[in-house]
Amino acid sequence: TQIDTFWGLLGKEVRFSELPRLMKALLCLPHSNASSERVFSMVRKIVTENRMSLDNSTVCALLSCKINHSGPAHKYTPSKKKG
Repeated sequence: TQIDTFWGLLGKEVRFSELPRLMKALLCLPHSNASSERVFSMVRKIVTENRMSLDNSTVCALLSCKINHSGPAHKYTPSKKKG
């Protein structure tokens, strides 16, 4: 693409040699915090007033199931593999 060519050519100049690496790092940063807010919302749905004593590992396991399974929870079937 044109942007890759631009940063590749600019990086060949000695005075701008570190600039492409910096831009690559900056362009990898998320533009918003929507994904983390989405996870916090899921956790609030898991840890309710009646389920405050859930262990961290249980919350992580339930959250993992929620994130990785797109269908309804009552149709989730865990794999038989351990690990």
